[in-house]
Amino acid sequence: MGKSFALYSEKLISTEEILAGHMIISDGEIAEVTRGPIPPSFSGEKIDLGSKMVFPGFVDLHIHGAGGYPLTEKPEDILKLARFLAKKGTAAFMPTTTSLGLEDLIKQIKAVKKAREEQENGAGGAKILGIHLEGPFLNVERKGAMVEKYLLEPSLDFFAELEEAARGMLLRLTLAPEKEGALDLIKYARQRGYLIAGGHTNATYEQMTEGINAGISIANHLFNAMSPLHHRKPGVVGAYLTDDRVFCEVIADGIHIHPAVLNLAYRCKGSEKLVLISDAILAAGLPPGSYDFGGKKINIDQAGRSFLDDGTLAGSTALMARGAKTLFNEVGLSLPAISSVASRNPALAIKETNLGDLKPGKEATFTVLDDDFEAVTTIVSGQIQKEA
Repeated sequence: MGKSFALYSEKLISTEEILAGHMIISDGEIAEVTRGPIPPSFSGEKIDLGSKMVFPGFVDLHIHGAGGYPLTEKPEDILKLARFLAKKGTAAFMPTTTSLGLEDLIKQIKAVKKAREEQENGAGGAKILGIHLEGPFLNVERKGAMVEKYLLEPSLDFFAELEEAARGMLLRLTLAPEKEGALDLIKYARQRGYLIAGGHTNATYEQMTEGINAGISIANHLFNAMSPLHHRKPGVVGAYLTDDRVFCEVIADGIHIHPAVLNLAYRCKGSEKLVLISDAILAAGLPPGSYDFGGKKINIDQAGRSFLDDGTLAGSTALMARGAKTLFNEVGLSLPAISSVASRNPALAIKETNLGDLKPGKEATFTVLDDDFEAVTTIVSGQIQKEA
């Protein structure tokens, strides 16, 4: 459990307001949120963050790696990734696979499970929430940087083997609903309580609507790797933007989606249904160069653009804090709206009720940024991961 302390900031940024006030943290939970300074009578440790911005901890539902640490079969690599993310302002995350063979996927799943167990015993870092399977049931026509030979038709038997290996750590599945057998798998996964995303899909508007009716509730990186919006063929984008049942992920790195289109997404989904993700790969936080990602060479240029040799975009190098900065500076979201899209909404999408806001009873998990959106401190369950 976390230690007890009091934390003050001029900018406690909940999903509803910006408060100059303090929080009392006890045993890893928020015990009190009150306007004004920490009372002199408080006898525990006092942390004064001045004008630093304190958000509910940023939750990344879609990330493949960062800091040179990809998702691998080694638990120690995943823990290094978790610690790196905490230093960069991400408080909780969902390690995301690429499309691989069954044996390699099982190895990665077991490694995430082991890393989570070590975290529960004090290993530290951003909180590992569970596993996101991005594939392998994707459409080759929208494969992006996925390795084509590993893309498969939806299979309940294949998915069941991954479930068995995960033993409760699998939380999310991304697939293309137009594939044969996909609707049956979506219904099965929905009954099992998984978050189901449609992505890497060439579905029509009608096919995606069928997928949503079957159980899809989140768009996998909206606009990217999906059939686009056309005024006579609304496609996947049209289905997502007009269906209030669906959360929509966006990569706000200034590369994957133009700020005007981010603004469009926000106008359609609002602060209730937009979800900020990084979709970061291992090269996030590293200098320009060439790196391996899922068996393919990825190039990173001076602007931070991540691409294959043929020019295809391949994940992102911008983490959650960078995305929040883009949404604030270039799209015009308010700071409380950023709390919603970076913290509350991703937590709601996976039914994680302890995260996502600055309220008594919530887990004391915070992202602290300076005015330029650079990470200052990340606190996870009352444990300071990077000192102010």
